[in-house]
Amino acid sequence: MPVLIGPSASNSLSCWIGLVRMDMSTIFSHPSKGYIELGYILLAFLIYLLSLGIYRLFLSPIAHFPGSKITAVTGWYETYLDVYKGGQFTFQIEKWHQRYGK
Repeated sequence: MPVLIGPSASNSLSCWIGLVRMDMSTIFSHPSKGYIELGYILLAFLIYLLSLGIYRLFLSPIAHFPGSKITAVTGWYETYLDVYKGGQFTFQIEKWHQRYGK
């Protein structure tokens, strides 16, 4: 359903979304409400990333294999070697096998 914006009977700007009427002056009078919700979303995302890192470093079935910890936590090193270094990830794996053993 399209959003209709127009003046209401009280001469303030109002917005109809579906069947819910929202007074725009009420929304804009509390700007911190949106920031609090955004903060909760960012906090949840950071907790997710932290728990994923802990899982990959300590609880994963392959956590006991030797190697770089930053490479174990993220996939960015593989992306860097494949995209920016022209597909060098397979050669880096060979170097890691020589360094850490097979």
